[in-house]
Amino acid sequence: MRHPRTAVALTEHKKLLLITVDGRSTQAAGMSANELTRFLLTYFCPQSALNLDGGGSTTMWIASSEQRVGGVVNHPTDNKKFDHAGQRRVTSFIVIKSSENHE
Repeated sequence: MRHPRTAVALTEHKKLLLITVDGRSTQAAGMSANELTRFLLTYFCPQSALNLDGGGSTTMWIASSEQRVGGVVNHPTDNKKFDHAGQRRVTSFIVIKSSENHE
């Protein structure tokens, strides 16, 4: 079944990919687990990948930077609108922080 999805992957060049797929709206159909796998293999050929919890839990939040204002960047579905305000309260999440030493 097609749903919003969340995945992480690591490329052979050690690039970390954080992926969210919107769904449950006329603007975004979501993906099945097989479609997400084919998407990752076709466009990124990762060394490894992990499909995380999806559905209404799928939310990507990015901190502000010089280029953009921070906040939710995908379209979570819990408010039944195609906007950035439908995120669900969750008890688990992944935080990625940049190190100051970029070696």
